Amino acid sequence: MPAPATPGRLLVTLVILTLTPGAFIADYNHTHLFNPRWPPHARFHNAQTMSMSIALTLPTLWYAWRGPRSSTRQSTGAPAAAAAAAAQADDLADSIVTATIFATIYPLTTLTAWFFPTVLAVDPEFGTGFPQFKIMTTGIAVAWAGCALELARVRGVKAKASGKGA
Repeated sequence: MPAPATPGRLLVTLVILTLTPGAFIADYNHTHLFNPRWPPHARFHNAQTMSMSIALTLPTLWYAWRGPRSSTRQSTGAPAAAAAAAAQADDLADSIVTATIFATIYPLTTLTAWFFPTVLAVDPEFGTGFPQFKIMTTGIAVAWAGCALELARVRGVKAKASGKGA
């Protein structure tokens, strides 16, 4: 059973489903992969980066939307049911944190690339600056905000199941 559609899960999903096609929009063109000035090995690394964006999308979506691994079917009595619900909440919390880590690896590595020697974020014939900065920092912030929302929701579910919350 998949995890419930919640604002937090939707935000994490939005980030990964925006950044992955964005990598191809930005790179699968004359400025990068088909740039005649780029040597084949540079193109190889560009293709590797685009493939990495796809590879990170798959586990992000899996962890964001998989349901809890533990089951409440075998629970008998209120204490066992509360323990099972708490275990399910822990599973959901673990999954959204894992999904968020996967979702933010690509933008984080894009940001850290700026610190390597002789690196420019844009080839000189196409402009200057670091246009990826706002996109990537926004993606990271939105993904972790979605994670925080989901963790707060899961904490509430867990507290309610244990009788400690409303």
